[in-house]
Amino acid sequence: QSLPPQNKLLPFLKKDVSVSLAERGLASLYTGGGREYDGNKDVLEKKIKTAKQKKLGIWSSGDFSDPAQYKRDMKAKNGD
Repeated sequence: QSLPPQNKLLPFLKKDVSVSLAERGLASLYTGGGREYDGNKDVLEKKIKTAKQKKLGIWSSGDFSDPAQYKRDMKAKNGD
């Protein structure tokens, strides 16, 4: 199986994967040290908020803990 010509892949390659994941409810926003948003923080926050409201992906069950919250919970549980 051959790959499509490069010009057909170009629109896909230009799309920001993090925004696509956020739109589908498949991402949370990391706000800890070393974060980089590539100028997309506002867009990502909006997409994640919409996904939460629509209960998409990881937001569908209502009991998702983002990684930072999970870390805090584990520290509290273990007395760290």
